[in-house]
Amino acid sequence: MCERLAQFSSPVQLISTLGWHKEVRQQQPLQPRTSIAPEGAVGLVHGQSDCLVFDPVRWGWFPRWAKVKSPQFHAPVDKVTHSPYWKAVWQHRALCPVDGWFEWSSRGTDLPRPHYVRRRDGQACLIAAVGQFPRTGREATADDGFVLLVGEKRGGLVDERGVRPLILSPEVALEWIDVSTEKGRPHEIVQAQAASDDIFEWFPVDYEAVMQETVSIQLLNNR
Repeated sequence: MCERLAQFSSPVQLISTLGWHKEVRQQQPLQPRTSIAPEGAVGLVHGQSDCLVFDPVRWGWFPRWAKVKSPQFHAPVDKVTHSPYWKAVWQHRALCPVDGWFEWSSRGTDLPRPHYVRRRDGQACLIAAVGQFPRTGREATADDGFVLLVGEKRGGLVDERGVRPLILSPEVALEWIDVSTEKGRPHEIVQAQAASDDIFEWFPVDYEAVMQETVSIQLLNNR
Protein backbone atom coordinates (compact mmCIF):
# COMPACT_ATOMS: atom_id res chain seq x y z
CA MET A 1 0.00 0.00 0.00
CA CYS A 2 1.10 3.53 -0.71
CA GLU A 3 1.32 4.70 2.91
CA ARG A 4 3.10 8.05 2.58
CA LEU A 5 4.18 10.38 -0.20
CA ALA A 6 7.38 12.31 -0.94
CA GLN A 7 6.92 15.61 -2.76
CA PHE A 8 10.01 17.73 -2.35
CA SER A 9 10.94 18.86 -5.87
CA SER A 10 9.78 22.22 -7.19
CA PRO A 11 6.42 22.43 -8.99
CA VAL A 12 8.28 23.09 -12.24
CA GLN A 13 10.29 19.89 -11.83
CA LEU A 14 7.26 17.83 -10.80
CA ILE A 15 5.26 18.64 -13.90
CA SER A 16 8.12 19.03 -16.38
CA THR A 17 7.47 15.59 -17.91
CA LEU A 18 3.98 16.69 -18.98
CA GLY A 19 5.37 18.95 -21.68
CA TRP A 20 2.95 21.70 -20.69
CA HIS A 21 3.97 25.11 -22.06
CA LYS A 22 1.01 27.25 -21.02
CA GLU A 23 0.12 28.85 -17.70
CA VAL A 24 0.35 26.99 -14.40
CA ARG A 25 -1.51 28.75 -11.59
CA GLN A 26 -0.66 28.47 -7.92
CA GLN A 27 -2.82 30.09 -5.26
CA GLN A 28 -0.81 28.63 -2.39
CA PRO A 29 2.88 27.72 -2.19
CA LEU A 30 3.90 24.09 -1.86
CA GLN A 31 6.24 23.15 0.95
CA PRO A 32 8.83 20.45 0.15
CA ARG A 33 8.10 17.38 2.26
CA THR A 34 9.67 13.94 2.38
CA SER A 35 6.99 11.90 4.16
CA ILE A 36 3.41 13.17 3.85
CA ALA A 37 0.87 11.13 5.80
CA PRO A 38 -2.80 10.70 4.83
CA GLU A 39 -4.89 13.80 5.63
CA GLY A 40 -1.85 15.98 4.96
CA ALA A 41 -1.82 18.62 2.22
CA VAL A 42 -0.37 17.36 -1.06
CA GLY A 43 0.22 19.26 -4.30
CA LEU A 44 -2.48 18.31 -6.81
CA VAL A 45 -2.64 19.22 -10.49
CA HIS A 46 -5.91 19.60 -12.37
CA GLY A 47 -6.95 21.19 -15.61
CA GLN A 48 -9.07 24.21 -16.34
CA SER A 49 -10.07 25.60 -19.72
CA ASP A 50 -6.76 27.27 -20.53
CA CYS A 51 -4.32 26.41 -17.74
CA LEU A 52 -3.22 23.94 -15.11
CA VAL A 53 -3.77 24.57 -11.41
CA PHE A 54 -1.24 23.18 -8.93
CA ASP A 55 -2.29 23.70 -5.32
CA PRO A 56 -2.20 21.76 -2.04
CA VAL A 57 -5.31 19.67 -1.33
CA ARG A 58 -6.04 17.36 1.62
CA TRP A 59 -5.22 13.72 0.95
CA GLY A 60 -8.45 11.93 1.82
CA TRP A 61 -12.13 12.27 0.87
CA PHE A 62 -15.59 11.00 1.69
CA PRO A 63 -19.01 12.22 0.52
CA ARG A 64 -21.04 14.30 2.94
CA TRP A 65 -23.94 11.85 2.78
CA ALA A 66 -21.83 8.79 3.65
CA LYS A 67 -22.88 6.96 6.82
CA VAL A 68 -19.28 6.37 7.91
CA LYS A 69 -17.50 9.71 8.32
CA SER A 70 -14.06 8.31 7.72
CA PRO A 71 -12.06 9.52 4.73
CA GLN A 72 -10.66 7.15 2.17
CA PHE A 73 -7.17 7.69 0.83
CA HIS A 74 -7.04 5.13 -1.98
CA ALA A 75 -9.74 3.98 -4.37
CA PRO A 76 -9.64 0.89 -6.60
CA VAL A 77 -10.04 1.79 -10.27
CA ASP A 78 -12.85 -0.69 -10.89
CA LYS A 79 -14.97 0.78 -8.11
CA VAL A 80 -14.38 4.42 -9.01
CA THR A 81 -15.39 3.89 -12.62
CA HIS A 82 -18.63 2.05 -11.82
CA SER A 83 -19.82 2.83 -8.28
CA PRO A 84 -22.43 5.57 -7.53
CA TYR A 85 -20.38 6.35 -4.40
CA TRP A 86 -17.67 7.88 -6.58
CA LYS A 87 -19.89 9.46 -9.23
CA ALA A 88 -19.59 12.96 -7.75
CA VAL A 89 -15.81 13.05 -8.06
CA TRP A 90 -15.17 10.90 -11.14
CA GLN A 91 -15.45 13.98 -13.36
CA HIS A 92 -12.97 15.86 -11.15
CA ARG A 93 -9.81 14.17 -12.30
CA ALA A 94 -6.35 15.22 -11.16
CA LEU A 95 -2.71 14.21 -11.02
CA CYS A 96 -0.68 13.84 -7.88
CA PRO A 97 2.94 14.25 -9.06
CA VAL A 98 5.36 12.94 -6.45
CA ASP A 99 9.07 12.22 -6.24
CA GLY A 100 8.19 8.84 -4.78
CA TRP A 101 6.13 7.02 -2.19
CA PHE A 102 6.57 4.65 0.72
CA GLU A 103 5.35 1.07 0.89
CA TRP A 104 5.51 -1.09 4.00
CA SER A 105 6.72 -4.67 4.31
CA SER A 106 6.39 -6.70 7.51
CA ARG A 107 8.48 -9.64 6.43
CA GLY A 108 11.27 -10.63 8.78
CA THR A 109 10.92 -7.66 11.16
CA ASP A 110 9.04 -6.85 14.34
CA LEU A 111 7.89 -3.52 12.91
CA PRO A 112 6.67 -2.97 9.35
CA ARG A 113 9.66 -1.79 7.32
CA PRO A 114 9.09 1.21 5.04
CA HIS A 115 10.62 1.18 1.58
CA TYR A 116 10.94 4.22 -0.62
CA VAL A 117 9.78 3.69 -4.21
CA ARG A 118 10.77 5.98 -7.07
CA ARG A 119 11.26 5.94 -10.83
CA ARG A 120 14.69 4.82 -12.00
CA ASP A 121 14.91 7.70 -14.47
CA GLY A 122 14.40 10.34 -11.76
CA GLN A 123 11.17 11.66 -13.24
CA ALA A 124 8.11 12.39 -11.14
CA CYS A 125 5.56 9.63 -10.56
CA LEU A 126 2.25 10.89 -12.00
CA ILE A 127 -0.43 9.26 -9.85
CA ALA A 128 -4.02 9.37 -11.11
CA ALA A 129 -6.39 10.95 -8.60
CA VAL A 130 -10.01 12.07 -8.27
CA GLY A 131 -11.53 14.36 -5.70
CA GLN A 132 -13.30 17.50 -4.69
CA PHE A 133 -11.23 20.66 -4.93
CA PRO A 134 -11.44 24.35 -5.95
CA ARG A 135 -12.21 24.88 -9.61
CA THR A 136 -13.15 27.88 -11.73
CA GLY A 137 -15.56 30.03 -9.76
CA ARG A 138 -15.47 27.96 -6.57
CA GLU A 139 -13.51 28.62 -3.42
CA ALA A 140 -11.94 25.96 -1.21
CA THR A 141 -14.22 24.29 1.35
CA ALA A 142 -13.74 22.10 4.41
CA ASP A 143 -15.05 19.10 2.44
CA ASP A 144 -12.33 19.26 -0.20
CA GLY A 145 -10.02 16.29 -0.58
CA PHE A 146 -8.80 13.65 -3.00
CA VAL A 147 -8.01 9.96 -3.26
CA LEU A 148 -5.27 8.17 -5.19
CA LEU A 149 -6.38 5.55 -7.69
CA VAL A 150 -4.92 2.09 -7.20
CA GLY A 151 -5.09 -1.09 -9.24
CA GLU A 152 -6.93 -4.09 -7.85
CA LYS A 153 -5.23 -6.81 -9.87
CA ARG A 154 -1.58 -6.08 -9.07
CA GLY A 155 0.17 -6.30 -5.74
CA GLY A 156 2.53 -3.73 -4.31
CA LEU A 157 6.12 -3.49 -5.46
CA VAL A 158 7.50 -4.24 -2.01
CA ASP A 159 4.79 -6.57 -0.72
CA GLU A 160 2.65 -8.60 -3.11
CA ARG A 161 -0.25 -8.43 -0.65
CA GLY A 162 -0.40 -4.66 -1.01
CA VAL A 163 -1.61 -2.42 -3.79
CA ARG A 164 0.20 0.21 -5.81
CA PRO A 165 -0.85 3.64 -7.02
CA LEU A 166 -1.92 3.96 -10.64
CA ILE A 167 1.01 5.69 -12.36
CA LEU A 168 0.12 7.39 -15.64
CA SER A 169 2.58 7.88 -18.46
CA PRO A 170 3.23 11.48 -19.54
CA GLU A 171 1.59 10.63 -22.88
CA VAL A 172 -1.86 10.14 -21.32
CA ALA A 173 -1.52 12.20 -18.11
CA LEU A 174 -2.50 15.48 -19.77
CA GLU A 175 -5.40 13.78 -21.49
CA TRP A 176 -6.54 12.44 -18.12
CA ILE A 177 -6.89 15.92 -16.61
CA ASP A 178 -8.02 17.73 -19.76
CA VAL A 179 -11.56 19.03 -19.17
CA SER A 180 -12.33 18.59 -22.88
CA THR A 181 -11.42 14.88 -22.97
CA GLU A 182 -14.24 12.80 -24.42
CA LYS A 183 -16.53 11.21 -21.84
CA GLY A 184 -15.49 7.58 -22.24
CA ARG A 185 -11.78 8.18 -22.63
CA PRO A 186 -10.85 8.47 -18.90
CA HIS A 187 -12.26 4.96 -18.36
CA GLU A 188 -10.03 3.66 -21.14
CA ILE A 189 -6.98 5.40 -19.70
CA VAL A 190 -7.24 3.95 -16.20
CA GLN A 191 -8.18 0.48 -17.41
CA ALA A 192 -5.24 0.31 -19.82
CA GLN A 193 -2.52 1.92 -17.70
CA ALA A 194 -0.18 -0.40 -15.83
CA ALA A 195 3.37 0.84 -15.45
CA SER A 196 5.95 -1.92 -15.76
CA ASP A 197 7.75 -2.92 -12.56
CA ASP A 198 11.15 -2.37 -14.14
CA ILE A 199 10.76 1.43 -14.34
CA PHE A 200 10.83 1.59 -10.52
CA GLU A 201 13.46 1.04 -7.85
CA TRP A 202 13.10 0.93 -4.07
CA PHE A 203 15.16 0.63 -0.91
CA PRO A 204 14.48 0.38 2.85
CA VAL A 205 14.33 3.51 4.97
CA ASP A 206 14.43 3.98 8.74
CA TYR A 207 10.98 3.56 10.30
CA GLU A 208 11.26 6.40 12.79
CA ALA A 209 12.61 8.80 10.18
CA VAL A 210 9.61 8.13 7.96
CA MET A 211 7.07 8.42 10.78
CA GLN A 212 8.59 11.65 12.11
CA GLU A 213 9.23 13.06 8.63
CA THR A 214 12.94 13.47 9.21
CA VAL A 215 14.03 11.56 6.09
CA SER A 216 16.49 13.76 4.25
CA ILE A 217 15.92 14.85 0.67
CA GLN A 218 19.54 13.94 -0.05
CA LEU A 219 18.91 10.33 0.97
CA LEU A 220 15.80 10.02 -1.19
CA ASN A 221 17.43 11.78 -4.14
CA ASN A 222 20.93 10.40 -4.26
CA ARG A 223 21.03 6.86 -2.91
